[in-house]
Amino acid sequence: SRREESRQAHDAFVRGKKNLEIWMPDEEAASKVPHKQPPRFIFATGGRRNPAVPLRSKQVRVASSSVDIMRTSGLRVIHAYGAGRDGGPDGDLEKSRQQLVDEFGYVHKNN
Repeated sequence: SRREESRQAHDAFVRGKKNLEIWMPDEEAASKVPHKQPPRFIFATGGRRNPAVPLRSKQVRVASSSVDIMRTSGLRVIHAYGAGRDGGPDGDLEKSRQQLVDEFGYVHKNN
């Protein structure tokens, strides 16, 4: 029946989301990761003709995984965009899990 098909479709959706779960480290562990130094400015050379310029150019890091995007959200559980084909390392799920290990040294039993 239509109701049974809907229930099966929803159960499959929930199973898929459950498989893409990533458990994030708590805020204490995340705060122990060293931060990059902010850019320094020389204000002595400032003016209309010669504005202050940074000594260290600001490094912008583009988010490459779900962990990058949700790092400062405070959420404990996030969902990756997708898994790699046939369990390969090219999916967001695998990249995010490896990033948690590399940057935070964090391994959760559900990851």
